[in-house]
Amino acid sequence: MKRLYLITLTMLLAVTAQAQDTIVLRNGDIKSVKVTEVSKSQVKYVLWDYQEGPVYVQEISDILMVKYKNGNKEMFSQSRTSGESQWQKPKQGVLERDGIELLLYDRELTDAEIRDLLGPERYETFASAQSQYVTGTGCIGLGLIAGCGGIIGLLSLSLPVEGQIAMYCLLGLADVVLPIGIVLDCVGKGRMNWVVNDYNQRGRELSQNLSLSVSPSIVCTPTSTGVGYGFGAGVQLHF
Repeated sequence: MKRLYLITLTMLLAVTAQAQDTIVLRNGDIKSVKVTEVSKSQVKYVLWDYQEGPVYVQEISDILMVKYKNGNKEMFSQSRTSGESQWQKPKQGVLERDGIELLLYDRELTDAEIRDLLGPERYETFASAQSQYVTGTGCIGLGLIAGCGGIIGLLSLSLPVEGQIAMYCLLGLADVVLPIGIVLDCVGKGRMNWVVNDYNQRGRELSQNLSLSVSPSIVCTPTSTGVGYGFGAGVQLHF
């Protein structure tokens, strides 16, 4: 039966081959196409009789063979997948933060893996916190450079009046940029830590161990004009 299937498949390929590419799926379907791209996990193509139409995507795990118009054939193993498709969302595991990166089982996660692991809402929070942290770190660096440059310049006895004014401007820039950088840096770190702690707490199995965690939160308080919001700290006790 298998030999009969292969003979039939070869005859069909011979009939359909008219200087076009042919995709043979594992379910027996045959498509006459023009292959535009082959990656580790997908094959992109357009239909042979409608090449101005949309680009279709077929997973390699569903493809048995691609026969190109020059006669070459490419067989695909069902286990051939990309690094992204090998990612399997773990049911457990302690998430850790290393700077702006996230680690799981001591392995740095890609952006796609982080999105899949955290979910849309927590991912958006983490991405925003990353941006705050990076901006804050940049502002701190700029402020330190400006402040040190201004101080060193003012200590120079031969500096003209114009130079002294420039040094005072650098010190003024440092006075503005440094506090902004420190605030953004701390808020970004706090929000990233909150995402990590929230993920770990939700995925933690019930245990008899007592634990205490503190994380930044938004506090909602009633006012005379309605409802007000403020930043605070949330304390959670787990046992």
